Amino acid sequence: RLLYGAVIWSERVSQTKKSKNLLLQAKKVAALRVARCYSTVSIMASLVLARMPPVTLLADSRSRNALVKRAGVSPTKWVITADIVQRWQEVWVATPQGGVDKETHPRLIKVVVPRTEDRELSHG
Repeated sequence: RLLYGAVIWSERVSQTKKSKNLLLQAKKVAALRVARCYSTVSIMASLVLARMPPVTLLADSRSRNALVKRAGVSPTKWVITADIVQRWQEVWVATPQGGVDKETHPRLIKVVVPRTEDRELSHG
């Protein structure tokens, strides 16, 4: 329900910091419960531990996929997931907080989230 109509509103929401923070706070509540973290854990760290991409990335992905489908191309689920994981990694590296030393754990997203390439190869 959180992503209902994301194709329409994702671009506008991604332009304002307040809207992004409201969506991320809603997602953080769920992530804290899934990962069983304390409420003092940062938003990005809780999302990583719960393996839940930020809602802004999911909304943007839906919007981009709608544009691609209108052009007549239908990307596979694995391509979409790989794109989200790649962009999530970029957000993780750019985030100033997180509570983790970015020098020793620069690729944390790719380690925590299962590799999509392995799944794609194992199914045939």
